[in-house]
Amino acid sequence: DLYLCVVYEDDISEALSIYYLLLDPGIFSSRNYNGLFNRFVNERDEELGFNFLPAFCELKGKEYVVFQARIKGEQTGYQLYVKMSTDQGRTWTRAAIISDFNEVISDREKDAYEFDNQRPFIAGIDNNIYVVWERKHRMTSTQVYSATLSLDGEIISRERITTKNFTSLSPQFFAYNNEHYILWFESTGKDQIKIAKKGAARWEENNLSYTIPGDS
Repeated sequence: DLYLCVVYEDDISEALSIYYLLLDPGIFSSRNYNGLFNRFVNERDEELGFNFLPAFCELKGKEYVVFQARIKGEQTGYQLYVKMSTDQGRTWTRAAIISDFNEVISDREKDAYEFDNQRPFIAGIDNNIYVVWERKHRMTSTQVYSATLSLDGEIISRERITTKNFTSLSPQFFAYNNEHYILWFESTGKDQIKIAKKGAARWEENNLSYTIPGDS
């Protein structure tokens, strides 16, 4: 089967929500699919309100969708969640949070729900799922973070990738020649393209656009 995720405003709740539709490749057409979409964040995820920006990957017969959502009734920032399917998208697990970790800022520990987490990117490589995203506290600029998940969607590790006080946006994760890389935009007075390679002890960062004048 094929399936399609879309985001639109729910007529009842007047909130952005993710919906999905299972499609048979043999009868895919321009027919009217109104009424056939399923709510992706459903009653099993009852604590979640606004939800959008889904990102998808498949690995070893399992499908994964990571997305950002806000808890109902809260005015805190967005958190990241992941859902998994083992039957080609027919059913999905409950949403599991990825971004629920505290951090120390200016020598004081800040609660996970004080942070805003947005624009996730997901990749399935070898035997793990990798998620990179933008994370920001009101006292800091936007930074790039990464999480490694098992095939069962369990969190293995989470870490901050960027270490400077510049705004870092739109990260992507990929592998090349058995090495892991993260690519993102960084604003240092002008927009630049940065890349980091996973080393033995840390991510080794380079500027891909330092010889190019103007913004990238």
